[in-house]
Amino acid sequence: MTDANVMLGRIQPEFFPRVFGPRADQPLDHEAVAQGFRRLAAQIEAATGMRKTAEDVAAGFLDIAVRNMAEAIKKISVQRGHDVTKYTLSVFGGAGGQHACAVADQLAMTRIFAHPLPACCPPTEWGWPTRPRCARRRSSCRWPVRRRRR
Repeated sequence: MTDANVMLGRIQPEFFPRVFGPRADQPLDHEAVAQGFRRLAAQIEAATGMRKTAEDVAAGFLDIAVRNMAEAIKKISVQRGHDVTKYTLSVFGGAGGQHACAVADQLAMTRIFAHPLPACCPPTEWGWPTRPRCARRRSSCRWPVRRRRR
């Protein structure tokens, strides 16, 4: 999904963390992403005769991912009799905000709540991290940590 978002300009490599490569210190490579999607577009054309651009292929990946996310929500809610159109879609994590509107559209939801904590501090059952240390153990989390009062 990261590559598809890079291909479509939704992620700008110069502003993305350098977490790639063997030592996890390399940036995203837009040209490598573009070459990969061009190869996929050529394979699709060879197999089907349908001409697609690299951007079309990337958009197709995102479309499939959004539909799969919406189907997962439907499986645990709509199929159990809940009307999700009356609920708020809650998103968090690195890509939550990137796909929230498209998933909400698929589900005909009109409200979205983006969790204030970053992906490195996953919420617990109470909605807040149990420790202020980053889950990736690279640095201390800079977000405020609220402790549950007893």
